[in-house]
Amino acid sequence: SVTFGNAGDYTLRLWADDGVARSFDDLSFNYSGGTDTPFQSWQAANFAGGSANPDAAPNADPDGDGLNNAGEYAFNTNPNSANAHPVAPSIATNGPDQFLRVTIPKNPLATDALITVEASPEVEPASWSAAGLIVETNTPTLLQVRDNVPLSTALRRFLRVRVTLN
Repeated sequence: SVTFGNAGDYTLRLWADDGVARSFDDLSFNYSGGTDTPFQSWQAANFAGGSANPDAAPNADPDGDGLNNAGEYAFNTNPNSANAHPVAPSIATNGPDQFLRVTIPKNPLATDALITVEASPEVEPASWSAAGLIVETNTPTLLQVRDNVPLSTALRRFLRVRVTLN
C-alpha cells in the first residue's frame, strides 16, 4: 500500500524475498493526483481510454444525434446511443399570456457543467441574453426556464440552451 501526497512522476521498486531468492523490479508511472473532474470521470465511464479517446472530446458527437458530449453529460443521456433531443420546448400560459418555455433534464453528478438558457428576437444577427428569463424549476435533476416576453407581443422569439464545462 502506498499514498502519494502530490501529483507527479514516480518510480516504485518492488521487492520479492522468499528467504532463499531475492528479486526486484521497478514500476514507473505518472500520478495525476486524483484530480479528475466529474466530466473526466464521465468520459472514463463512457469511452475506452477516457479523455484521451477523440470520441470523448466535449464537442464530439460519436452517436451522431446532434448533441455533443458536453450536452450528453449535462443532460444525462448516453453518448454512444442516438437519443431524441432531451431539451423539451413548450408554451406556458401565465395569466392571459403565453410564453416560450424549455424543460431540461440535468445530470446531478455534472457539478462542473453550467447550463444556461438565453433568449433572442433573432437567430442571426442574434442578441442572446439570459436577462429577465424566469427560472420556474431548478433542482439537481431538472431545469425549467420561461421567457419573459409574451408570444402575443413578440414578432419572433428564440430560446437556446448552452452547456459550459468548468
